[in-house]
Amino acid sequence: MIDRISAAVEKHRQLILDAERHIWKNPETGYKEFKTSKYLAEKYEALGYKLTYAEGITGFYTVIDTGREGPEVLILGELDSIICPGHAECDKTTGAVHSCGHNAQCAALLGVAAALTDKAVLDKLSGKIMLCAVPAEELLEIEYRSNLIKEGKIKYYGGKGEFMYRGYFDDVDIAFMVHTSTSFASIKGGVGCIAKKIVYKGVASHAGGSPWNRKNALY
Repeated sequence: MIDRISAAVEKHRQLILDAERHIWKNPETGYKEFKTSKYLAEKYEALGYKLTYAEGITGFYTVIDTGREGPEVLILGELDSIICPGHAECDKTTGAVHSCGHNAQCAALLGVAAALTDKAVLDKLSGKIMLCAVPAEELLEIEYRSNLIKEGKIKYYGGKGEFMYRGYFDDVDIAFMVHTSTSFASIKGGVGCIAKKIVYKGVASHAGGSPWNRKNALY
């Protein structure tokens, strides 16, 4: 079975490598992954997949039903980059760059999707497989996401939490993903995050000339 899977993946080697390079060259931050989401969606549809798009935001998923009894397994790929203006290959306008490796992660997910079009592989599996390109894993640009919440476009700052809230993962039994690392390992992942916005209110004053005139909420 492993040989069949390896062969099925190898057949789509160039598709995977091209996707990784394209996503690397077009980094976008959370809930702004318009080009990335569109690019990947077109590749999935070219493979014959029917996609369900996240309403009003980036990201999509598809479910493969083997027709045989078994669990539903979710495989994730994160669409977003981080912001690192000092990186040599960042977007010079936005400072965005895939230095966390999500470009490789999304390319791997596309490789899984391509391999699963091989009947010799799919016929040996059971249950259902959900493939999901999810937005906004990195917790940044809180002001932008706060505005999306105010506008009613999202409920949660993170894409996984948002997709869960929308019910996209309701039937999932187990989820996993790959991530770039310095070693090969299988580990349990985090299942949530807490985002806090702190606003300091006070009265500004010159710290050296007249500090006694200020009211520093931090102190």
